[in-house]
Amino acid sequence: MALAATLLLLTVAASSAARPKSYNRFKARKIAGEAMDLYEAGDFAAALSKFIKADDLYPTTTLKLRVARCLDKLDRMREAAEKYREVIAIELKPWAPKAHKRARKKAIPELSTLLEQTPAITVIITGPGSEAATLNMEGAPLPTELLGKKQQMDPGIYLFKATAGERTVSKRVALKRGKHKRVALKLPPETVDEVPAPAVSPAMKIAGWTAVGVGGAGLIIGVIAGAVVLNEESDLLERCGEDRTCPPQVHDDARSFDTARNVSTAGFVIAAAGAVAGTTLLLLAPGDGPENQPDEAHVRPFFWPGGAGISGSF
Repeated sequence: MALAATLLLLTVAASSAARPKSYNRFKARKIAGEAMDLYEAGDFAAALSKFIKADDLYPTTTLKLRVARCLDKLDRMREAAEKYREVIAIELKPWAPKAHKRARKKAIPELSTLLEQTPAITVIITGPGSEAATLNMEGAPLPTELLGKKQQMDPGIYLFKATAGERTVSKRVALKRGKHKRVALKLPPETVDEVPAPAVSPAMKIAGWTAVGVGGAGLIIGVIAGAVVLNEESDLLERCGEDRTCPPQVHDDARSFDTARNVSTAGFVIAAAGAVAGTTLLLLAPGDGPENQPDEAHVRPFFWPGGAGISGSF
């Protein structure tokens, strides 16, 4: 009697334990069927959600394979690769269903094809200060050790940004299946604070033109005085002799000759100085238009019996 009661309890317990497992398998099959319909219709996101739910209820290689395929269709290729590896790593019992064994076998070539089609990118940073630059992708920092190394990425559009101090450079890159891109981010040169040019007053324009005028007047004086010197020199030589000893009656003419000679020399010196000073001031003065050129400044030479000079208004 006791033995019969024990057997009855064991039977009930086994039935109770088996019922949830068979129920989960039944429910998982139903959800997987709905997922297949969505997959065939091209709604891979909805199909993925249902395949994951079915696999949670009753894990099998067939459902995990379906999850991997959905991830691949959604361009989540790196996640798909991990799911394929999970399928391949499952150890199946000899008595496991043939469908489970076939799913594990199919995962191997599908993973190989997926890895061949997964795009990759190599990012480098060049330019001054590149060794200390930081790299961001879509606003998230990337380890510097990844620079210059080939990295597999999901297909999509990515924004890369390199920063070194106040200098930045960014580039948007589109990655497609089966493609490898090399992205070079070149930092701009460091800016050097320019030393401001010394302030130049507009008055320098007037001073420049005045110096040119003075130089021109000096040239005129030098030429005229020089002509006087040439005219009087031969006459004085005849009247004073070769030893240049002039009699008293010639002293006034000799002094006039010396004055004219000195005035001529001074005129040429003034001409040279005015040309140099005027040219320098005009080159440094702002503006080239006629509005910056004085129209009132003028100079003029003048002479008197004992010498010569210049006058003008500025």
